[in-house]
Amino acid sequence: MKKTYLLVALIVALASNGQTISFQDLNLKNALLSTGTAFDTYTTAINVDTNGNGEIEVEEALQVYDLRIANRNITNIDGLQYFTNLRRFDCNHNSISDLDPITGLINMDTLYCNDNALTTLDLSTLHVLRILYCSENLLTSMNLNNLGSLDTVVCNNNNLTELDVLTLSNLNHLECTYNNLTTINLSGLSHLTSVACDHNAISSVIFGLPGNHMSFSCDYNNLTQLNLTGVHLETLQCRYNNLTTLDVSGGFYGLYCSHNNLTSLILPNSYSYSGRSLDCSFNELTTLIIDEGMHIVQLNCSHNNLTTLDATHFDGSYLFCHDNELTSLTVNPRLSALYCQNNFLTTIEIPASSAYWPIAMDCSNNNLETMLLINGRLESPINFSGNPNLLQICEDSNQVSELQTLAASYAYNNCSVDSACVLKTDEVEVDKLFTIYPNPATDVLNVKSKDNTTINSLSVYNTLGQVLLTATNPSESIQIESLPSGSYFIRINSDKGTSSSGFIKK
Repeated sequence: MKKTYLLVALIVALASNGQTISFQDLNLKNALLSTGTAFDTYTTAINVDTNGNGEIEVEEALQVYDLRIANRNITNIDGLQYFTNLRRFDCNHNSISDLDPITGLINMDTLYCNDNALTTLDLSTLHVLRILYCSENLLTSMNLNNLGSLDTVVCNNNNLTELDVLTLSNLNHLECTYNNLTTINLSGLSHLTSVACDHNAISSVIFGLPGNHMSFSCDYNNLTQLNLTGVHLETLQCRYNNLTTLDVSGGFYGLYCSHNNLTSLILPNSYSYSGRSLDCSFNELTTLIIDEGMHIVQLNCSHNNLTTLDATHFDGSYLFCHDNELTSLTVNPRLSALYCQNNFLTTIEIPASSAYWPIAMDCSNNNLETMLLINGRLESPINFSGNPNLLQICEDSNQVSELQTLAASYAYNNCSVDSACVLKTDEVEVDKLFTIYPNPATDVLNVKSKDNTTINSLSVYNTLGQVLLTATNPSESIQIESLPSGSYFIRINSDKGTSSSGFIKK
């Protein structure tokens, strides 16, 4: 049949004057005779029936370069084989079961045939086809062999069990979601930048070596492994699979690997990407290493088996680490939101920083005994219910009353809320870890580590427990020349905890 339509196309090219085209589907003919369906080479709307005789001649068909007949109740497109100059064809939302009449239209560049009744699609003769949308059909097979010009293929919501795209050398964008695919092979497709194959039965993915950064989405499949060696990821979505290990050490902008069985997640140890998001929630991770330089702005590691989490180098805004087994949590003081509920934490601290925005906190249902929140910021909203052993909350003076009321509402009768707790010094511990000099000091106060302890931040408080100065990123000194003469306290936040000591400003 395809050869017949190719022959027709050749005959049309040789003899076209005066021939009236016969259409089997009256709805198709009426669509062609109506306005707003046909366009010339400059995308200007034209009337196909230029002589007004109520028929379509071959010569008139040759003037059409763009045909848009969506939503016309068409079932048969026989007759369109005479539209040999057609470059763009939109027949979306009809009941067409056969596209053979257009397989001889060798100038076709763009084809939209979404939401029809197609079961097979062979477009291998359309060698200049660049864009194909054929979603929401009944397709069980597609032949796109040797269509080297194809840039975009979107074939979502069909019944495909296999898809061969290996000869599509210029393919840039592929969507094949909601099919029955079991494998996808992208070998050699160096121009690919975006692939979505969600909601299939895929157990094997073979990547090529894309030259550009690639977004790949394979949610809701049967993957047990994913080899990303040599793949330059922009975004990876692989949620709801059966992955147990995942190595993304090559870097990423966004990683969404929740709802797997991950026990190992290998992240980049240093990368130049910024603005990245990581969601590894609902897995079985026991460790998660966030190295300096990753620049993750949002981290969700909730619903895992983590017992410790060092998020000092997490320089983003939102940290979700709830529903783990955490007994230790260290955070970056510049957070905007911390959700660490349903763990086993006994202490939580938000150190002082140069951040001025409020921080939302939910640390309910832990084993908290102490909360250290003197940092010059507003904790709002804050929830620390479900911690009946809570004894002490160190809070900025302007929020003491609020937290006292909240603690009373939780019936924490033995919980003390005040801002003076920062004034309690631990000189012995400080002397073991740090050298503070000069004391008294005039312009600069230095804090030097004795055993390579990493200092994350330094904060200076007055005798009322108010934060006056903060140095971060990290620092071993703090400028104090702006302070009036008097007694102050230096609070040192390090990778070994928090220590306080007094000093005198001359």
